[in-house]
Amino acid sequence: MYLVDWKRLVKLLLPTFLRKPVLEAFLQACITPIETIHAEFLEVKKEWDYRLNHDGKVWSLEEVLNDKFDKVKRRITIVDTIFQDDVYVGNRDNREQVYIALAPPVPPEGGEEETMHIGSAPQYYQQADFIVNVPTLVLLMNEVSIRNTVDMYKIAGKTYIIIEI
Repeated sequence: MYLVDWKRLVKLLLPTFLRKPVLEAFLQACITPIETIHAEFLEVKKEWDYRLNHDGKVWSLEEVLNDKFDKVKRRITIVDTIFQDDVYVGNRDNREQVYIALAPPVPPEGGEEETMHIGSAPQYYQQADFIVNVPTLVLLMNEVSIRNTVDMYKIAGKTYIIIEI
C-alpha cells in the first residue's frame, strides 16, 4: 500500500510532449527529498508494526528481548515469582489457630513474634511480579537497554527483577 516508485510516477505524470531528458532529470532531483522522507516513514512504520504486534504477555516479551539482545542462542527467559498464600493450621482440642508464615515474618511493634516461620523464601519473594533471566554477558553489555525494553512492553503496575544466569 505504501510502496511507491517515485521516479516512475514522475515520468508517468509528465505530459509526453514535455518528456525531455533535462526536464526529467530536474524533476527527479526535486523529488529526492520526498523519496528520503518516504523511506524514513517506511522504517518507522515497520518499527511501530513490530511494537503493536508485541505486548506484555510472557511469550511476547521473551520474543522481543531475544530478538533484540540474544538473536542466536535465545537464552533470555521470563518466569513468575514464587507466590504462596500463608497457612493457618487449627488445633482441634482448644480451637486455637497456629499461623505459619511462608514469608519471613515481621514481628508486631513492641511485642514478640507470634508466628512460626517454616522454611526459607528466596530473597526476591514478592519483591516483583516476574523475573527476567538474562545471561551475564548480555546483561553486562545491555542492562539499561534491557530495562528500557521491559519497561516499554510490560503491563503497567507490574514489577520485575533482572537476574543473571
